[in-house]
Amino acid sequence: MGVIPLEETIAMRPRDIKKFYEPMVLFKALTMRMLATATHSDLEEDWDLNDPKQLFEAFVNKLCYVCDNKKGDGGATITSFVVLQLDDVDTKQYVFACNQQTNSQLQATEGFVKQLLELIGKNARRKVLLHLVLWNNRKRIRLFFRDLVRQASTCLTRCLNDVELEKRGSVQELLNDMIAVLPDDGQILADDKADYLSGCDRMMKALGKFEQQSPTIETITQMSRDIRARGHNASNDCWPEMLHAVKRILAYQFSIEFLKEAHAAFPELFEDFEISFLPSSTPLTKREICRVKSYQAEGIVNRMTSNAEYHEKFKQLVNDLQVFDLDQRIQDEYEKASFRPFVHSEAHLHGWLGNTPGGFSESRFFRGWRYIGSSKPTCKLCHYYFQEHGSGVGHRICHSNLYPCWRLPDVPVSAGTAGGQDRRAIYYRIIDRVRNDAFDIIGQKASPKYRKHDSNTFSARMTFVDDVSTIVSNVDDVSSLFGDLDINE
Repeated sequence: MGVIPLEETIAMRPRDIKKFYEPMVLFKALTMRMLATATHSDLEEDWDLNDPKQLFEAFVNKLCYVCDNKKGDGGATITSFVVLQLDDVDTKQYVFACNQQTNSQLQATEGFVKQLLELIGKNARRKVLLHLVLWNNRKRIRLFFRDLVRQASTCLTRCLNDVELEKRGSVQELLNDMIAVLPDDGQILADDKADYLSGCDRMMKALGKFEQQSPTIETITQMSRDIRARGHNASNDCWPEMLHAVKRILAYQFSIEFLKEAHAAFPELFEDFEISFLPSSTPLTKREICRVKSYQAEGIVNRMTSNAEYHEKFKQLVNDLQVFDLDQRIQDEYEKASFRPFVHSEAHLHGWLGNTPGGFSESRFFRGWRYIGSSKPTCKLCHYYFQEHGSGVGHRICHSNLYPCWRLPDVPVSAGTAGGQDRRAIYYRIIDRVRNDAFDIIGQKASPKYRKHDSNTFSARMTFVDDVSTIVSNVDDVSSLFGDLDINE
């Protein structure tokens, strides 16, 4: 079906836009200043695949994941999907949005998804599906392999100091074996498709076998968790970074199993369907979001509350923080070239749903399951937006990072005055929540939370209940499910 045309929108008042970003930027500056005390926000998602709704949600998220094919770039390819049931017909409508992509890039994603869903519907072999996914994600995967080679080599040199004597030999042996099978420069050439896919097959099969080497992997996993728990200062440590790279590479293989399970449970999702996408939102410009007086923390705090007692209390605390160049940090945030707020993909879909016929009614969604999936856990502002809207539409768990480069979904002219008023009400409620977060940090009632990676290290666990010969329960990572899997199946 292609692109869904979007209506002309109701503009927000310039003063409101600038006012919206002041507490966001203050909070971000405070968080980045206090990273030494920041706690790591640990994420683990458990999906019980015997629960049809949870299986469906897992399927939607994995579909998003295999579309998010570039690393970095401000999360430009982060993807969200919603699955709708068209009125009086059996057709399912997949609607997706990406953070910041051109229409031609979105059309390429549409083509990839169409091919993937058709192959799943034809019960294609795992290898065929995996190769399609690996080729679509080759740019991201090459970076994961590069990181893995670098981090594994660093871990090997650190074994003497980091690993207990009785466990050291097995860890060193595993790392040596891993490094031996990885490309020397961490790159799997993407120029030749056959060579690239052959290299991926070899590497992923080897990593799956390494993952089975328990208790050695358990030792590395526990070390990584302990390091993350120490706070952000330890977030660049080689052990959790190596484990993250392994898990992210193998997550592609794991995703195939979710897709296959969804096909077995919901074959109708892969029979009569159409795919549509929303154009990515237009980012705000520096002129729209910034004013000179926004560079001073004291002025921001004064505008954040009318409570005189709070003014005095937080004025002193903010002044105390100036020794750490708080105002300069605020100015730096505003002046980043990348600070051009856009609508995040899940909020973009949500805003579109709310302003189109059927809105958020259950009858509009596949099996009545109101859910918007995403390729990554939800950011703090999207989480606040969903909560404050109160539509009842579900979303992924929140990773707790706040990105000021975020804006509210657009409101079409057809929504009228009521639509603008509803957005304004949500706008104030989100500001209040961020203000409270900032005041809690300034007043030392809370320490900031921060994740270096907004994607999961540990893939969502799967729980199956079958006959006793095929039970796989509480699977923590891809190795437990795919350790013996021949990807040529």
